[in-house]
Amino acid sequence: LVGLHADYIMSASGDHNYNRISSARQSDIIWPADIIHRIAVQQSLPSFIVRSWADQYGPEAAEIISQLANMPGPVTLRRNALRCDCNENLIRRLQDEDGIGAFVPGSIFKARGSVDSDN
Repeated sequence: LVGLHADYIMSASGDHNYNRISSARQSDIIWPADIIHRIAVQQSLPSFIVRSWADQYGPEAAEIISQLANMPGPVTLRRNALRCDCNENLIRRLQDEDGIGAFVPGSIFKARGSVDSDN
């Protein structure tokens, strides 16, 4: 599960360097010897959270989870029913006017931008 989420975040962001400090500067820093404290300091997270993840998933997965926790999440929106009568019209408007790719959970998009909804 952690690996799937990591793959999603990496593909969505296009940025495969999750470190907050460049690799050239990292060699100059003396990190804590304890892996939990090192991850907590590097990722600016409380040690108890990193320790909890390490206990549940192991230290390597805890490091990945810590990096992912610092990644921005997806942008979501909710349609105002008073200004737009259906989700499909909002999606088309976002795509046509702003070039924004959008979807409604449970919907299937065809290549030409038409929408088939399960709902």
